[in-house]
Amino acid sequence: MVFALVFVSLLGSSAARAATGAADPTRRVILDGGDSHHRLAVDSIWTRRRSIHELEQRVRTAPRDRIALDRLGAAYYDAHFMHSAQTMFARALALDSNDPDARFGLGRTLERSWLDEPVPSTLAAAREQLEAAVRARPEFYEAWVTLAAVRFEERDVPAAGEAARAALTLAPDGLEAQLAAASLAYRSGLLARADSLFGIAIPRCPPGIAKRFADITPLLSEAEQLDFGELGARAKAEYVRRFWGRSDPDPTTPQNEARLEFCSRITHALLLIGDPWSPHWLARTDVYTRYGHLVQLGDEESAAQTEMSHVAWGEVADDPTLEALATVHQDVVGGGAAVFAPLPPGARVLPLAWSVTRFEGPRGARLAVRVETPGTPSDARFADCIVLDAAEHELARDTRALSPSGCDPAALRSGEFAFDVPPGRCRVAVAVRDTAGGRGVGRADREVATPSEALGMSDVVLACGVGGA
Repeated sequence: MVFALVFVSLLGSSAARAATGAADPTRRVILDGGDSHHRLAVDSIWTRRRSIHELEQRVRTAPRDRIALDRLGAAYYDAHFMHSAQTMFARALALDSNDPDARFGLGRTLERSWLDEPVPSTLAAAREQLEAAVRARPEFYEAWVTLAAVRFEERDVPAAGEAARAALTLAPDGLEAQLAAASLAYRSGLLARADSLFGIAIPRCPPGIAKRFADITPLLSEAEQLDFGELGARAKAEYVRRFWGRSDPDPTTPQNEARLEFCSRITHALLLIGDPWSPHWLARTDVYTRYGHLVQLGDEESAAQTEMSHVAWGEVADDPTLEALATVHQDVVGGGAAVFAPLPPGARVLPLAWSVTRFEGPRGARLAVRVETPGTPSDARFADCIVLDAAEHELARDTRALSPSGCDPAALRSGEFAFDVPPGRCRVAVAVRDTAGGRGVGRADREVATPSEALGMSDVVLACGVGGA
């Protein structure tokens, strides 16, 4: 049986919530740091045991005390006694079928069951319980955040975004709500909104978690990791800047889509697990943050294998081969250490033909970039072009509306850019777009030679047709 990479909701400490009854809409869900499993394992174990013992005593003396049942179920959940937790929540629901805390708790235990045996109907049942929880208590912040993550696991991005926005409306300053809304904005193709929300939320994260968003080490090859580790702080910062610049699938936009996707993956793992870098979850979190849902977790003995790398439950992942990664049609970084989508979510592929030619201008080298894409004379088509130097600094950029092609005006739209550039290595990126979500992107490296005083020949340009870049 083959499983997609999935995570269990361990949002915060239910023991803390049990102490106060109903959830505080602004209560922190994320744990205090990237290595908080040490605190949970050492500092809280005796408190948790005492809490369970006291709640068990209360339930024995007052078996119809719904609040005590909810609190004991939450304490059992924190202690990973899932069957006992489910029993307590079921008893509470028998007393009040609209109990939001019991619905929420039951949804989380079903989510855990789904991880143990990922049957789609179990995840659907978890979602139904969470939806019942927010219907019964519309201000249930924690449930909305969890529901957003579960709906995304069901690949229902619009519904997941709706839940994230509900959480953000309840608590505009809530860190979890900001992260969830940012992640789902990216998944909805709202890049500017995602970039803005991540820019607000990530600096507010606890230091241990903020470091995970900034750490590019998992995305590097082994050789790159060794080189990176030997750098000083300033050189590392420059390396990170260049890495994201080179990884950006569309340098013509203000946002870095690869980094947004990476932040979205970390957010999804964080909001579902709560402590995704603990020893139990580390391998799966590592695979997910590098490949998203494209690399599967599965049973090695299953006959239903694909070309992609599989990970048996609890084992360390083996990196997929470049041949396997080629089948998913993603941009590969780090020699196969990670992949990112070539286009943002929801974008429709717009065919693009383009070429880069070099001429000698009065001020030195001059690059001419020609672009062509299908479109009738009535279709609006636009193109953006940028030239970057070897250090990923912008040399030039321009935007223009495309005109009917002189070669086939009824079926093609075309345009041209011209830039004066200094000698050296540079990177050219071009994107075409329409008004209906269509987009095509191309990137190419070029070496611009130092101008010579001797007589030479510029690149040859065909009157019609665009060669490969």
